[in-house]
Amino acid sequence: KELQSLFSPVDPMAVDSVTAWTGIAPIKYGNAIGGVVSMQPRRITRKTVDLQLSEQGASAMAGTPFAAGRGTVFADLRVQNQFAPVGWINSGIGKPTLNDLIVHATWKADAHTRLAVGILAIDDHRKYFGTESAQSKGVSGGEYYLWARLDHDFSNSFSSATVLSAEQSHESVNGTVNETNIVTGSLFENSWHAVYTLREELRDTLNARWYWHVGAQASWLELVDRSSGLANFSAPFYPDLQSSSIAYVNEAFAAHAVTYALYGSVRWQVSPRATIDLGVRRNARHYISGPGDAQWNVRANLRYRLTPRTTARLGWGQETQANVLDPHLENGKFDAPDVRRVTQTDFSLDHRFLDRNATRLELYYKDEGSPTSYSAYLFSPFPLLSKLTVDRLHISAQRSRMYGAEVSFSTDLSRPLSGTVSYAWSRAEDQIGGRWYPRSWDEPNAVKLNALWRHAPYAVAASLTWHTGWPYTPLLVSSTQWTDPAAVRLAFGTFNSQRLQSFFTLDLRLSWQHRLGGGMLQTYLDIYDATNSSSTCCYNYAVTRSESGVYTLTQTRSPWLLFTPIFGVRWHF
Repeated sequence: KELQSLFSPVDPMAVDSVTAWTGIAPIKYGNAIGGVVSMQPRRITRKTVDLQLSEQGASAMAGTPFAAGRGTVFADLRVQNQFAPVGWINSGIGKPTLNDLIVHATWKADAHTRLAVGILAIDDHRKYFGTESAQSKGVSGGEYYLWARLDHDFSNSFSSATVLSAEQSHESVNGTVNETNIVTGSLFENSWHAVYTLREELRDTLNARWYWHVGAQASWLELVDRSSGLANFSAPFYPDLQSSSIAYVNEAFAAHAVTYALYGSVRWQVSPRATIDLGVRRNARHYISGPGDAQWNVRANLRYRLTPRTTARLGWGQETQANVLDPHLENGKFDAPDVRRVTQTDFSLDHRFLDRNATRLELYYKDEGSPTSYSAYLFSPFPLLSKLTVDRLHISAQRSRMYGAEVSFSTDLSRPLSGTVSYAWSRAEDQIGGRWYPRSWDEPNAVKLNALWRHAPYAVAASLTWHTGWPYTPLLVSSTQWTDPAAVRLAFGTFNSQRLQSFFTLDLRLSWQHRLGGGMLQTYLDIYDATNSSSTCCYNYAVTRSESGVYTLTQTRSPWLLFTPIFGVRWHF
C-alpha cells in the first residue's frame, strides 16, 4: 500500500486487505488453475473521509457506522482523467479515462446474523495509439458487479454463508490499422455478457482438531459477441506470412450457459505439529446451443511444524478451468472454450527468526497435460487489433509445464527501515510438435527488492524489479530492400528462439504528512522507472518507399513505459 501502482483496476483506498495464494488454493475457488487473489473491502469503524488529488485524477471516499455500530457504509468514487502524466510524456500511447464507484454496506441484525451488500461500477473510455505501427483503437465500455452476502451462526461452531451476485459488462471497439506497405484495415467489435450466481456454504468446527465445509454454486450466463472487419496485406507479407492478401472478420453469435459446482473440504489436525486439508470439487457447464461437460478437482495440503518457528507445507492438486466467457466460431460453428487441466505440486518452507525477520523457500511444478490452443503475436505481446495483425500465429500445444523455485527474505515491518528481497528461477514452456518452447512471458530469472523507510513526517518507498527478457520470434528476410516484392521471402524464425534485453525498473514513492484540521494531510511523489531504463517491450517493423521505388524494411525497438512522475495530495481523517 505504500507504493501504489500507476494503474489499478480497484481504488486502493477502498481495499482493506489482499490475500494471494501462490500454491494450492482453497477448494472453494475451484475453477481456476492460476494464482488466486482475494480483496476485502475497507473496514469502517468510525466516521472516515479520504480525499486524494493528483495529476492522474481524483478520488473521494467517505464512510460511517450507523445505528450504534450495528451497520456501516462507505462509498468510494475515483475519476482518472485523460490528461494523465503518461500522456504528457508520450502522447503516442493514448488517452485513458477510467471512472469507478464502489459502495459497500454491512448490517448486523443480531449476534448471529450479518448482511453485507456492495456494488462496483466502472465507466471505461480509452483511446490507444501505436505510433510505430500506425494503429488506433477506441474502446467504450462499462461494467458493474452487485453482490449480497448473508452470514448466519447457528451455533458457536456451525455457520452458513449465502452469496448472490450479478455481473454485467459491455464493450464497443472501433479500430483502424494503417501500416504503410504492410497492412491496412478496420475492425468493429461489440460484446455484452451477464452472469448471475448463487452460492451456499456450510461450515462447522467440530472441535479443536476437526473442521469441514461444503458448498454449492450455480451460475447463469448470457453472452452476445459481434465483430466485423477487413484487412489488406501487402507483398511480401502476403503470401509468406499470410495465406491471403485479404482477411475478413465476420462473426456474430449469442450463447447461453449454465454452470454448477459442488465442493467440500475437511481439515484434520493430526497432531500438535501436523495438519491435513483435503478438498474435492465437481464442476459442470452446459451451453444451451452446444454440448456440456464436467470436471473433477482434487486438492490436498499438509502443514507440518518442524520447530516452533519453522513450518513446512506440501500441496498437491488436480485442477481444471472451463471458461464460459470465451466461446468462438470454428468454421462457422459454435465452439466452447477448451477445458484446461493441470496437475500441480508445491512445497514451501517458512522460518521466522527471533528478531521477527522471516525467510521462505517455495518450489512448484505445474503440468498441463491436456492440449491447449492460443494465438501468439510475434512482434508485440499486446497488439491493439489482434484480428488484423500480420504477426498472428496460432499455437497448438500438446502439453504445457510451469516449474520453478523462489527464495525470499523479509525484515520486521514495524522497524523504521524494512523490506523484502526475493529471487525466483522459473520456466513456462509449451510442447509443440514434440519439442519444448518457452512461452512468451517466460522469465527464467527474476529479482524483486522492496524497501520502506519511515521517519515522521517523511516516508520513502522503493521497488526494484529485474528479470530475464521475454522470448520473441525473429523475422527472417531474404533481403531488407527490394523493388520487386515477389523476389523477397519472409518467414518466422524458430518460435520464441531469441530474447529481449533484461527488464529493469526502479519505482519510488516520496511522501510527507502533517496533521491538519483534525485529519492528516499527505503530499507524495510517485515515480515509475526512476532510472529511465528504457527496457525493451517488443520489436516492430516498418516498410518505407523511396522516390526511386526502393522499399526498405526496418526493425524498431519499443520500450516499456519510461520515467513517469505523479504528484498528488491526500487528506484523510
